[in-house]
Amino acid sequence: MVRISRFMLGFGLMAGLFGFVPAQAAILYVDKDNSCPGTGSSQAPYCRIQNAFNAASAGDTIRIRDSAAPYDESATATRSGTSGNPIIVEPDVGNNPTLRYTGNGAMAAVIKIQGQDYWTVRNLTFDGNGVFTSQMAVWVMSGSTHEQVGVQILNNTFKNWGGSEAQEDTSPNKPSALIISGGWDPPAGWPAPNGTLIRGNIFDGNRLKSIQLLSTRNTIVENNEIKNATCGRDSDGAVNEIGIHVSAGSNHEHTGDTIRNNTIHDFAPWSACSLTSAPGTWSTMPGIWADVGPTGGTVDGNRIWNLDQGNTGGAVLSVGVFIEYDCHDWTVKNNVIYNIGGAGFRHSPVTAGAVNRWFNNTVYNTGVHGMQLWYGNAVVKNNIFDNAGSSQIMATANAVSQGNLTINYNDYWDNAGGGKVGQWNGSTQKLADWKSTCNCDANSLNTDPLFAAPPLNFALPPSSPLRGSGEGGVDMGVYALSPPTNLRII
Repeated sequence: MVRISRFMLGFGLMAGLFGFVPAQAAILYVDKDNSCPGTGSSQAPYCRIQNAFNAASAGDTIRIRDSAAPYDESATATRSGTSGNPIIVEPDVGNNPTLRYTGNGAMAAVIKIQGQDYWTVRNLTFDGNGVFTSQMAVWVMSGSTHEQVGVQILNNTFKNWGGSEAQEDTSPNKPSALIISGGWDPPAGWPAPNGTLIRGNIFDGNRLKSIQLLSTRNTIVENNEIKNATCGRDSDGAVNEIGIHVSAGSNHEHTGDTIRNNTIHDFAPWSACSLTSAPGTWSTMPGIWADVGPTGGTVDGNRIWNLDQGNTGGAVLSVGVFIEYDCHDWTVKNNVIYNIGGAGFRHSPVTAGAVNRWFNNTVYNTGVHGMQLWYGNAVVKNNIFDNAGSSQIMATANAVSQGNLTINYNDYWDNAGGGKVGQWNGSTQKLADWKSTCNCDANSLNTDPLFAAPPLNFALPPSSPLRGSGEGGVDMGVYALSPPTNLRII
């Protein structure tokens, strides 16, 4: 399917003297309603996506056409593109095909890119409605020979992935609509996916996890929308609903992953889930969760809201951003989080390591706590915690004993009288008592931020006492110089 222009053909007579013939890229067409196998031309398209994958070379574009019924296929990339000539998979012009794979929970995907570089998957719709899907819709997985680079997942729609509760509950493989994976707990130096770009996608109604980053490096997850997530049973028996999950293993992989400017909202409530967590496990509903080992990541400018806001009982079931076990050197900044049933932030790295930094966030209307410090080694500055049910900030006995906590220049607005600003080692306190007990927050306030129009607009008007009250004279809450989209929830 390589097409060569007359100009290039003529030029090739001279170029042949030097051992190469420049070629133009091909467009390969797929239409499952066409007779098999097809040739990939516009007049005789391939009947299967895999046929196009087998034929594609660097610079080629694979265009998938509409069909009478959804595509139901698992296809694997067989070769790489190059930095200047990626292989592109997209709908044909004017088409919007539906792709799925009825894999009955199999560890497979509609599109699997393993060990191949420079692939772009864009503008496609992956919809598992009504079937028991494979584990993934798209699976990007490193090989064993080199670090995988140049993969982009752009402007796709992932919805209804994972099957029913009963189907997923009995499957040994746990669904994630999109997985970027270097494997669980790989040896040091293992070639992982590096620099994968996940941008502009919509994740709607997916079970358990929408995005899973597993032992990845320098992934950028930006400008995606994740909504209407549903519960599923994780591999440890816990029942969870997760927007973005980042994990690695005990080798403390320095991921350098960046999660920025995403919107995560309106997950299905726990009351809609019939599954129960296994004994010894606990359920969680995090918007963003760094869990077991990944280090050096950034969570910046995300908007997270309406996560089970009516459920405030017992354990903290929902949390905006959760930095958990063995996760160090993370920066969480400039995020807007509101209407969360549990906590805005949960800091629980457990082990000692580089501090995690929580800067210039706005957390509003949380059912239990604005900020939970379950362990030490944290810096918390320039944040606004407004209207939390139990306390605006809390530190457990483990956090107190582990120490290395730097907390200052925050606003803890307790609009119920000021008696539940902080909770230090189980004791709920007013701001003055909190400052004395924790020996922190010398420059922090308990005052109304005077938000412009919460929860639609968290901008600070000129009259706000938090203008210029942060460290170094910056505004508290989200950075004053941030784009307006970081301040507005629409």
